[in-house]
Amino acid sequence: MGKWFQSVALHPAGQYTLLLLAGVLFGALSYRSFAERPLWAYFTLLVIGLIPLALFFTNRRIAHLYGLAVIAGLMGGVYLLDAMQESDSEVVLRISQELLRATEQGNYSVFDRYLAPHYRWQNMNKAAMMERVRTALLPSDSRSCSISSAQAKQGANSNEVIVDANLTASGRFGSQEGYFVGTIQLTFQKQPDGKFQVVGTRVASPQMGEVTIPPR
Repeated sequence: MGKWFQSVALHPAGQYTLLLLAGVLFGALSYRSFAERPLWAYFTLLVIGLIPLALFFTNRRIAHLYGLAVIAGLMGGVYLLDAMQESDSEVVLRISQELLRATEQGNYSVFDRYLAPHYRWQNMNKAAMMERVRTALLPSDSRSCSISSAQAKQGANSNEVIVDANLTASGRFGSQEGYFVGTIQLTFQKQPDGKFQVVGTRVASPQMGEVTIPPR
């Protein structure tokens, strides 16, 4: 067994096969890293790929072409891992858009799903906010809401992500109808089940400062 492994390890094709197996094993154990930082994986594989390329031009051994195929396969694996999962930033930006559509449609279940049990905004907890949503966001009313220049940044700890964006809202909000232009900030925290929920909100305009949307 030892001699067989030694002969495999000393042959270029065997070395590239071991590289393939190591890459697959590393990808299986660290797949979450590819959603957050795939560029470092591409760069590392590209640098490693220069070795079989240089060796092929040096001695023209077909085994080094196999090495290039292994590198290409590992790059394809990184691409698939990145495409099949969302990074934390992508998750919170998607939820922000879902909450925006729920505001337009008066979809209470979306708010209930994404507001954390310990959610706070000014003097409102989750129960008070849900009551505000039910009275101010009637599905029969017409509203338009949009955000632009949305950016996700790391919060106070590794489980917290903050989304900042420009906010435009107009239409009917319960007993009020009007137009709003300002900024919105949503603070997300990853819950014990691994899902992100909103724990805090801030809406502000240059003229009025911090306001509450939906309005009272």
